[in-house]
Formats: sequence, C-alpha cells, structure tokens
Amino acid sequence: MESSITFPTTFDPKFEKSAELIAYLTRGIAYKDNGDIRVASKSELNKIIAEKYDQKDFIGANEILEAARNISTEWTPFKLAERVSKSVRLPMSTYLKLAKYASQNKLLLSDSIRKILSVSMKKQLDTIAGSSLVVNERVEPLHRSLDNWSTTKKQKKIILDGKVDIEKYRDYSRYSLHCDYCFDDRIYDLLKKPAERFIYAMHEENLPKEMVDRYISHLKVDDLPMENYIKFNDEKGELTLEILASTIVLGFEFEDYEAFENEIIADFGVGAMEKFYRIFSIEEEYGVLCGYAPFDYGISGIVSVGAENKIYFENIEINKQNRDILEEWIYKEIADKEYEHPNIYVDRVKDAKDAIEKGDYDLATEINKELAMDQTYMEISSWFCDILFNSTKSKVVTFIIPPALLGLLELAKGGRRVSDLVDEYLEVV
Repeated sequence: MESSITFPTTFDPKFEKSAELIAYLTRGIAYKDNGDIRVASKSELNKIIAEKYDQKDFIGANEILEAARNISTEWTPFKLAERVSKSVRLPMSTYLKLAKYASQNKLLLSDSIRKILSVSMKKQLDTIAGSSLVVNERVEPLHRSLDNWSTTKKQKKIILDGKVDIEKYRDYSRYSLHCDYCFDDRIYDLLKKPAERFIYAMHEENLPKEMVDRYISHLKVDDLPMENYIKFNDEKGELTLEILASTIVLGFEFEDYEAFENEIIADFGVGAMEKFYRIFSIEEEYGVLCGYAPFDYGISGIVSVGAENKIYFENIEINKQNRDILEEWIYKEIADKEYEHPNIYVDRVKDAKDAIEKGDYDLATEINKELAMDQTYMEISSWFCDILFNSTKSKVVTFIIPPALLGLLELAKGGRRVSDLVDEYLEVV
C-alpha cells in the first residue's frame, strides 16, 4: 500500500534544485512567487493562473505558463549524465575522518564523499518513491544515475614513456593542507640565521674562520615552497601532520665575481679557494657561485580527533589556550633542545653585562649569540604555530555530481550540513 507522504510546497530560492526535483517526480511545476520557489500539482495549475489574472500579475502568470510547458518533458539520458563541480567546506575534524577513511579504502577524497553522501540520498529517494504522488517511471532513471555516480571507478592506468604506470604508484595516504602563510622578509631572515650557523659548524675546520666571517654576509639562501600535509600510517592507524619549510643554500652571491676570486686567492691562498669550491660543489654562473647544501626545517606529529570533535596535535588540543604549550613543543623539535623558561635569560643577560663591564667582549659576544639564536628559534616556533593553526582550519572538498541529483542531496540533508552526513556515516562504519 502506498504511503501518504507529503512534500513541501514552498522552498527558499537556494533550494531551487530540490523544488525542481519534486515538481518533476510528481509531474507538477516549480515557479517563482514573491521571492520563494513554489511547487504545485497539475490539478492546481488552472486555479493558480486564474488567481494571477485576477491580481493582474501577468509577469507571474507568464512564469507559471513557462513552467507548465515542461510538465510532460522527460529528463533525457544526456541531462542525467551531465556533471557539474560541487565544493563543500568541512570542519577539520570531519576532513580528518574523511582522509582516514579514504586512505584505508584507497580512494580519492572526492570518491569517498560521493560514496558516503549517496547512502543518505538513496534513503531519501526510496522515501520519495513511496509517495502516491510520485510518477514511478521517473524514479528509476534517478536510481540508476545515483548508483552510477556513487560507484567508485577503478582508476585508469597512465603510462609515461611506455614504462611507468602512474596509478601503480599513486599515494592515497597523503593530502595537502593549503594555508595562507608563506615566507615574508622577516621569516626569511630568521630562517637564514640557523643556515649561517650550519655553514660555520660544517666548514669552520676546512676553511679559515676569517674567510667564513668575511663572506657569510654574501650567503644566498633560497626557499622552496612550504609544504604542509597529513599522511595516514596504515600500520598504526594514525594520521601524521607535517609542516616543512625547506631551504636550500644556493651559494655565495657577489656583484663582482672576478674581484672576489682575486681577493680570496690573495688573502687566503689558492688552496682555500679550491676547498671553498669543492665543499659547495660550486660552479660560477652569471657572477654567482652556485652550490648546493640542503638545510631543512620541519615539524611532524600525530594529529587526531577527540571528544566533541576537538583537534589534537601530539595529544595537545589545538586552541588559543594551549598556544604556549604548542610553541614549546615546536621549539624542542626545531632547536633540538629543551625549551628554557624566559626567567633563565635574566641570569644570562647578567653574565653578558658583567663580561662587558670587565671588557671581555669575546665572552659577551658568545653569550649574546646564544641568546640571539634562542630568540630566533622562538620566533620560528611561533611562525610554525601560526601555520599549524591555519592548517587545521576547515577544508574544502570538491567532487562532481549530476545537476539532477543536487536537489536530492539538499533533500537528504534536511537542513543539516554535508559534514553532518559524513560524520554520521563514519561513526558507524
């Protein structure tokens, strides 16, 4: 026995696709009226048009007559096969759950969300089909379209040079987290300081310190695009969040390369120049000594979703109240030493001042170098923390969908968000 399911007759304009779907399945019409979208059955058509004439609303009557011309028009296979792009914004907690589900099932994020949303959409279509108002012949094509849309297709093999199968090496476990932070002049200068320290530590024994002192200001450090992403570890069932700010020492840049070469040979000898070239694998190009010495910054930690969908990084909830704790954790990672409480600087500053009063500027310089390096690491830690907060904001997932199914998706949501449907599904799988 068919149920007496009723459908809404008035829709907000942003749910126009839902109104069109109901109108199509019931052989009714969807028309605009006073800012709303209304759905009326064919039996109501003449009465509504008559009311528009009585109101001398000929524009409104024309809207209804145009809609009435399509009452008997079937949705063609071409219309059902058409695709449009749909983007949805998900809270980070939902995005992480989706990424984990996609990785475990070796699916793209877009495939995963289509598969998940189709569950609620199929239930909604079954409910609609149970109404005596619905034309059964118009339901079955929608079922087929929905099944086809939600079925994940095997990825096509992509062969390069007849040798490499791209699909074979596709990584379903890594997802980029785009954010708004990048290198500015201040952070560039900060990142350069540990690179300079790296040069001293690695090459002071091979090159005269005076030579390093003289030319360190010519150090050219270029930055690569920053990377931040999450990666799923299948063995541990964990998601790792990594933020990488890779820098590469390109070499030493001089306005007058020939003058530099003559100077270094005259002051430090041909042997020093040869060592300098050899250490950096240097070649002269356009007046720049181009070498290669990698220097990387990065943090990596377990990211997880806890109670009430709170986001945790290394078991620390990501919120403003915990910012200091997060910065201390990051400091330890990039400085490779324990974070020291600011009170300790009082004693070290006193030592520096005492050294200055005694005229021991070498000692004062060494103390201040350590203080300056600690400040550098603190500012870099704060920068990384900004990126961490930005990276764990809501994320957008894009997928394709037939326009004919957009209305069904809106009805399946029932006023909820897409993220609610995703969360509900993932809680029970």
